[in-house]
Amino acid sequence: MNSMEKMLITLRLYCRFYNPNWLHREKTVLQVYLDTPSGNISGYYVFEGDNCTFSTGEFENPDIVFRGHIYDFHDIVNGLAPIDEVSSRPNVSIEGDRELVEMLDKVFTKTIDPIQLGYWEREWSVLDEEWVKPEKVLVINGSGRGKTGITWSFLEPLIEGMKEAGVEVELVNIYDPELKIEPCQGCFVCQAHNPANCILNDDGKKILEKLKNYKLTVFATPVYLFSTPAKLKALLDRMFVELQPFFIQEGEWTRHPLWFKSKRYMALFAISGYPERRIFEPLDTMFEWLARESHSKLIAKIYRSGAWIYKLAPQFEKYYNLIREALKEAGKQLVEEGKIEKELIEKIEKNYIPKEIYYRVNNDFWYRRYKKMGVDPRKIVEELSA
Repeated sequence: MNSMEKMLITLRLYCRFYNPNWLHREKTVLQVYLDTPSGNISGYYVFEGDNCTFSTGEFENPDIVFRGHIYDFHDIVNGLAPIDEVSSRPNVSIEGDRELVEMLDKVFTKTIDPIQLGYWEREWSVLDEEWVKPEKVLVINGSGRGKTGITWSFLEPLIEGMKEAGVEVELVNIYDPELKIEPCQGCFVCQAHNPANCILNDDGKKILEKLKNYKLTVFATPVYLFSTPAKLKALLDRMFVELQPFFIQEGEWTRHPLWFKSKRYMALFAISGYPERRIFEPLDTMFEWLARESHSKLIAKIYRSGAWIYKLAPQFEKYYNLIREALKEAGKQLVEEGKIEKELIEKIEKNYIPKEIYYRVNNDFWYRRYKKMGVDPRKIVEELSA
């Protein structure tokens, strides 16, 4: 398809946005003579009742005649520039009844009602819904080490608390070697050719089906360079299959409607080796946006910075056990109340170890490890900097 053919298709597509209320007349004809980068186009629009047609060629005695560049015409019909401003441009002229000319920017203003697209958000919004304890909870552990990692050491009591509250928990360890989760290919088949269906028939597709059917999903992850581990990120990217391609506005945000009705909640649990809580800010933002786009409510965010030292350094075992007890209570509150009290979150996230001590313990650990290996870090720096 050459450039001229694309421009003609665009001119014809404008009829899809024809607003029959733009002027109360039985029939109106708009003739256009357009310069384009690929040559000249002459054609005319016929507006008759609720119908609009575009044909190439010339119409005898049109009501309005537009002469100019095709981009000038686009500016008017898309409302990108005032008619008076466009008509004052070099090589642009608009002739015809003044009343008709002044209403040119209202001709192609028909919009699609989001309700027609299956947008039912306001009918089932979870934002003001009274919390009811779920029977089952899905926990997705994004740690590369599964049940042997630091993430699990802190996630385990959270799960224990949910179970003690009488809730069944299904655990999915993303890095289970038997689980095959391919990354999203960005092929748009799920939107353009086979709506709501992913072409990748792997375990990722099965997990996404679980996400649709659980009222509450807890995402647990270590922080990998300010985001999630790759296999978990691959699964999150695949949630794109849930989204219709249409755009709607919700408050100040643009979002997609879902293909299906759902009332879902999510919670985020994350750990990091850095001592500062602010290390979670990029992850926090990502899940806030993910929750909004997936029409879910993010009801809890639980972060534990400096996690590995609390787990592995015996001198801090007291604080490790304190955090685990708080996490167990948090698990109970999460499923019973749909939230976690601020005081409990503060107990989980509090830095019990001063940063200078944290540095000292961390650096000593790695110094001794390198020494045991017979490696001098200074030599490595010199070699890599040479």
